[in-house]
Amino acid sequence: MKKLITVILLILIILSSPVSVSAANSEPSSSCDRVIIYMIDKLSLNDINPKTTPYLWQLQDSAAMGLLNTVTGGERTTKNVCSTISAGQNVVSSSKAQFNYRADEKVNCANAGDVFYRNTGINPANDNIVIDSIIPILKNNEQRNLGKPGQLGNTLHSMDYKTAVIGNSDLPGYYSRPGALILMDSQGIVDKGVVGQEIIRIDNSLPPGYWSDYTQIAVQARELAASKVMLIEFGDLSRLDSMYGLFSPAKYQQERQRILAQIDGCIREIQTQLHTGSTAVYVISPTASKLEQMQSALLTPIIVVKPAFTGTLKSYTTHRNGIIAGTDLKNSVLHCITQEINDPLYVQPDSNTYQTLQQLNRKVVFSYANRQQIIIMHISLVFLFLLVATLLTLKKHAKTIAQLLILYTLAVPLSLLLIANAELLNRNIFMLVSVTLSLVIALASFITGKLFKINSILPILLTTVMVLAVDLVTNLGLVKNSVMSYNIISGLRYYGLGNEYMGVMIGATICFAAIFLHETSTRNKYFITALLFCAVIFLIAYPLFGINVGGTITASLGLGYTFIKFNKKNIHLRTILYLILGTVILVGTMAIIDYNQPAQLQSHLGRSMTMIINSGPTEILNIITKKIQMHIRIINYTMWGWIFLLAMLSFAYSIFKPLKPVKQFFAHAPLVYKGIQGIIAASVIAVLFNDSGITAAAALALYLFSLFLYTRLYE
Repeated sequence: MKKLITVILLILIILSSPVSVSAANSEPSSSCDRVIIYMIDKLSLNDINPKTTPYLWQLQDSAAMGLLNTVTGGERTTKNVCSTISAGQNVVSSSKAQFNYRADEKVNCANAGDVFYRNTGINPANDNIVIDSIIPILKNNEQRNLGKPGQLGNTLHSMDYKTAVIGNSDLPGYYSRPGALILMDSQGIVDKGVVGQEIIRIDNSLPPGYWSDYTQIAVQARELAASKVMLIEFGDLSRLDSMYGLFSPAKYQQERQRILAQIDGCIREIQTQLHTGSTAVYVISPTASKLEQMQSALLTPIIVVKPAFTGTLKSYTTHRNGIIAGTDLKNSVLHCITQEINDPLYVQPDSNTYQTLQQLNRKVVFSYANRQQIIIMHISLVFLFLLVATLLTLKKHAKTIAQLLILYTLAVPLSLLLIANAELLNRNIFMLVSVTLSLVIALASFITGKLFKINSILPILLTTVMVLAVDLVTNLGLVKNSVMSYNIISGLRYYGLGNEYMGVMIGATICFAAIFLHETSTRNKYFITALLFCAVIFLIAYPLFGINVGGTITASLGLGYTFIKFNKKNIHLRTILYLILGTVILVGTMAIIDYNQPAQLQSHLGRSMTMIINSGPTEILNIITKKIQMHIRIINYTMWGWIFLLAMLSFAYSIFKPLKPVKQFFAHAPLVYKGIQGIIAASVIAVLFNDSGITAAAALALYLFSLFLYTRLYE
């Protein structure tokens, strides 16, 4: 055992050396002369086509395109998204953050600049755009321990570059200028702009109201061409979206196509006048339309035009082909201006990017819209089968059926993993395929057990662990795309091992080891078990594979505790302290490995370490606070979270402080009993050290009850 520990420590020391990685994309040879951001709120991927938007279609065909996940620190609203882009972190805005004006604009009989001066003490120039709610915006984020809006504008101003914003989404009697939030600095200033009535027209031949004057927008773009970064807000799709309920579907689509054609023509005109070989262009949509939102299609299209960018967009934040985060845009824009800031975006060559994104979007939307129902249906089946299996264990002649039912429940996580990359976009078909595959896996495991004269539960457990291991090492995308795993649109995790399959991996490993050792506990079997436990911990912890910090702590403590229990009857306090110390060393080593990677390749562990080094120990408190808030939010999601937590603690007490009947029940299978204790310990640790540890504990519970029923079947 000492030799094994020595080997593991040597491996960790070797791995802690800096990682050398070549750049994933070709860097532009020089800075861009300007950056133009076209903000088309409510634009969808399907809106971009050669018939309605020929210029955008041509643009995306020779540029880089992706799907933008506009997660924020609060609701997915346009103003929150714009503030998040400006911060480069998930933030919120305020209730009136869209009320922004040119300083010399009259608002309620007063100059907007004078009101801004009274509120902030900052005296703006007449041609400045002022963010009327900058103080509430900053306070809202400070109170919630979120990021700091205005960082994009701050950096540009620190380099003495000017910003400009053109356009609005105003409605009669209601101001709406959220685009200014992207380019504002932390004082609430955009250098120049035209956001008022000058670019609005009223046309009685259209649905009554305000509509953009595209001629004037193009004129203003020419006049403000000296600005280093210019944002043009096209508000007509947003205006139309606010009137969605007034139109028939056919009329709504007709008006939408009319607006898209006008926007496309305006962009063509501006590009013809202003675009040079070194101009960078971003076409973004902060939020999806109401129709898209009703279909759960929350990802929006993004087009990036700049040197060496052709293909499908990727991001060092998401590590997902075709998907980038809203927080990536700040540094991407700044990289166009100064090479000192790394671009978080890069491209994957693709002969048909648009088709790739359509397929990806359909799959992501299906998962987001149907994930909860599919999981609930599978959980219901699992619960029913476990209940029936429990009743059947009381009957001697029904134990084979009970065994098959247990095997089916253990096959569910594996089947949902194996079909993760399949194009199954119908909920009923998906359920039929997944249930059928679970049955096939259960039967295969049962037959394998009979053929090789081993316990039929072992093959299914080992296969689950091996498939997860292969997927993490080779990046097959099974964990990334499984409906049981983390969801892309939620934005909580994009890659690595999520808490759901972390619980599956640890639970299957402990369950396998307990049954494996129960059969015959030889010295070689203990050595194999130790290697298996170390491999699982490594896969979960290593930054290039699982990189799940809470999972690393759960695996290290949970598997370590279980292995010690397998070897000893009682565990002393000193042993527990050594185990905790070993876990701290492991997490610290992985943090050093991650920190030594190039900044753009660092995971959340390396980035957190960077923030702690830059901001001091107070950042640790912020991280802990956010994790506690996440814990409470997830457990409070439904009352079942608290019920499950209470049930888990009650069961833990009954196992660790067993009554005499419980002791007698497990007397003939002490290693299985210790395995159950190990799973419970891992469940408690998972809840304590993971943002959504309740989901990991729920996955672990499946293996807990399977081990318990195993004891019933073979007593």
